[in-house]
Amino acid sequence: MGRSSNTARSPPDLGFLASVVPENIAFKASVVQKDPHEAGLRRCLNLGHTTAHAVELSSDLSHGECVLWGLIFESMLSERHFGGDGEFLGKLRALCRSALENGKMPPLGLSGALLDKKNTAADCVTLCVPVAAGKYEILELPFAQYEREIGEIAEEIC
Repeated sequence: MGRSSNTARSPPDLGFLASVVPENIAFKASVVQKDPHEAGLRRCLNLGHTTAHAVELSSDLSHGECVLWGLIFESMLSERHFGGDGEFLGKLRALCRSALENGKMPPLGLSGALLDKKNTAADCVTLCVPVAAGKYEILELPFAQYEREIGEIAEEIC
């Protein structure tokens, strides 16, 4: 899966990016205005971050790169559990992959997911996962299931 440093990266789909960024900014601003103290709704802004924080603890990747990997993994979890808009989620993953400096899979020390601020239940991982443009679901999984499914997804994308 890793890319050679001699291999040119394909440019990101800027049309797709241009179509989602303005809507994304407006959505985030409205969420923060509605939930300034992160009492509920605002957790939707954490897309990709639960897995990203776990990867961050076990790798030397930047926060941004970890969020990209988190979005890749969590969008695949979303498809497994909610179905969702497969075309949108596929484009989201492709955009994330094209933005990664190095497409090599990071180490997956997933126990860090339990440390995420959203995870208040013992041995349970709570994720905010994308299901379609502007839509998300909250997915709660026992840690053992989360770890197993992320491992399966890692095998799929290697």
